[in-house]
Amino acid sequence: MLLLLLSFANFCYAVASKQMPLATQNAPEAKSNSKITTENDPKYSNLLDSSFDDFVANLAEEWGMKGLSVAVVQHQPNGSWIVETKGYGVMNTAGDPVTADTIMPINSNSKLFTAMAMGLLIDKNLGLSPDNSTLPLPVTWRTKVKSILKDDWALQDPLAESETDLVDLAAHRTGLPRHEMGWQRRANLRDTIRSMRWLRPSAAWRDAFQYTNWGYMTLAHIISVLSRQSFHSFVDQHIFAPLNLTRTTYNTSFAASTGRFAEGFITVRRGVPKDEGGIGFLGAEHKAVELFIDEITDVTAGPGGVMMNAKDAATWLQTLLLEGKHPLPPHDQIIPSALVKRLARGVTPMSSSLALPYPDVSIKSYGGGGQWMYAYQGTNIVEHNGGWFGWLSLFSRAPREGLGIAVLTNWDEGAHVMEAIKYRLYERALGLNSVDWSAR
Repeated sequence: MLLLLLSFANFCYAVASKQMPLATQNAPEAKSNSKITTENDPKYSNLLDSSFDDFVANLAEEWGMKGLSVAVVQHQPNGSWIVETKGYGVMNTAGDPVTADTIMPINSNSKLFTAMAMGLLIDKNLGLSPDNSTLPLPVTWRTKVKSILKDDWALQDPLAESETDLVDLAAHRTGLPRHEMGWQRRANLRDTIRSMRWLRPSAAWRDAFQYTNWGYMTLAHIISVLSRQSFHSFVDQHIFAPLNLTRTTYNTSFAASTGRFAEGFITVRRGVPKDEGGIGFLGAEHKAVELFIDEITDVTAGPGGVMMNAKDAATWLQTLLLEGKHPLPPHDQIIPSALVKRLARGVTPMSSSLALPYPDVSIKSYGGGGQWMYAYQGTNIVEHNGGWFGWLSLFSRAPREGLGIAVLTNWDEGAHVMEAIKYRLYERALGLNSVDWSAR
């Protein structure tokens, strides 16, 4: 069985060569989730304007961007919203434009949906004992994995095997590193979890933060075991459908059937000399790829299987800023407020040696639900990134300020561009000092 090395987050930054400038494509007028209003206060004005278009075009020319979409939501004091979505560049080799309707994988930003699903199962007591007798219910975040999965859960570290709970899985503190070559995308999820007994730990239990997709594979399996339905159907039933996220899915066939599913672009032959058939020392070629996960792959669903467009990303950001309420009247509480807050609290601090060497950005901590917490120029931020071969994503929000930003791109070297766009939008919306992140 083919082993695939996937990196859903913490992707490597690399400098791309200059390609043709990214063409700006205004998306069709979005169906807003609420009234769009503008006020004289610059904090509550449209951000995706012509000056922002120029900013993105300059970034694209500098970095060689292919395509991206942006969603920005601003919750105003009067309760109304400014919701903006826009696309830039191309979604495929045919040159079709990226719009706000273009669907892209969001990769590790799927982890928050997995954590929310686990929290819903806990808070609403939706789980059932696997054997109807031996599992004490209700399940809590402190329930031991061993008590749920029994013999299916085994680790080489006896302490980690017996004591790991659901928070440990979500906060990446089981002692396991990535071990990306240890799983097969076409494998059965239960068999994949059982194979963890062969994976060597690289740290003691709870001794270090080590980002790994194995914890979220395990959470997805636990959700399936306790709910007695597939993981992806549970998320669809309890999150996607209630929020009317009609273009958000784990199913690649559905995404492709819309005609709006972006191809990804990967960088190949970087720096190959011209006399060897390349385009020069500083050059690189970009190859279009299709998402190679067939239909719904249970193994990858929990840590990185969600695909969505910018319009649905805007709705998701609004829901998070409303602490789980639906953005549309009557504003039903889809996700408990306490759960949204819980998953936005730091659990595991990042080593200071890994922090960005800039005074504008604080040291980060990782929460129990697939999110980073840090401060930018004194503004508290909750966010996560995601990376796959050909696609990257970034979801970020400032809860106190009611501001949310999402950037999706179909180019595997777009990390610098996404960061520059994010910070530019925060600076403009909140009146922060302007920093040239592209130069940094």
